[in-house]
Amino acid sequence: AVVVAGSSGWSNYRHQADALAMYHALKAQGFDDEHILLIMEDDIAYHPKNLYPGVMKITSDGDNLYKEVHIDYKMSDIYPTDIHNIMTGKKTTRTPVVLEATENDNVFVFWSGHGEHKSLIYNEQEFNASEVRNMLETMKREKKYRKLFFVMETCFSGSVAESCEGIDGVLMMTAANESETSKADMFDNELGVYLSNGFTRAFQTKIIEQPNVILRDLFYYVVSQTTGSHASLYNYMNYGDIYSEFLGEIVCRDAK
Repeated sequence: AVVVAGSSGWSNYRHQADALAMYHALKAQGFDDEHILLIMEDDIAYHPKNLYPGVMKITSDGDNLYKEVHIDYKMSDIYPTDIHNIMTGKKTTRTPVVLEATENDNVFVFWSGHGEHKSLIYNEQEFNASEVRNMLETMKREKKYRKLFFVMETCFSGSVAESCEGIDGVLMMTAANESETSKADMFDNELGVYLSNGFTRAFQTKIIEQPNVILRDLFYYVVSQTTGSHASLYNYMNYGDIYSEFLGEIVCRDAK
């Protein structure tokens, strides 16, 4: 699994918090740190505006997500081109830790941050849709996955996923379609910042409560829990039968 929070700064608290929540959700399903790559700036837990140093959460009364976390890369230490190398297994001086997946491995990718039309924003740089497609095509060509499930929580995320249609074995779920923004929805009055996004929180809830949910039912649930944008599913015709395949095949290390 690869988990990315593509923004920094106090106002973007929710992106790193959601990434941490996804990290813990994966660990609860049997992943260990050797099988999760976590990329985030790590400038929130001890930010001067944080009234509770060392604490991050996605609900006001929620658990501290910052404990027992292994961060592989700070966002500012690597560039969008390095994401390509990490995902395709190419080790460099900047990217000594990479996704070491084979054609027998299922891969889960979660990206939380800002987006523009046909681009994911990474540390105020663009990781555009053509670069994302090239990365996935390279992974397919070099046999770096069996199946790959890419979940995006960004504005206009559908426009990136739409550009990746046609790649075998890839399923993409987005918080918004190709022409709309994604909305934060969990505001903490004491901290004065949004803690989470509804799309991501709904997805994480299903991982914990029903890891073997059928992919079609997962999508319907996330759609019902996402407000202000239209959660969307892309490339499912080239992935498999979403009416019979289950989420646990990707997010549970012990799934058969």
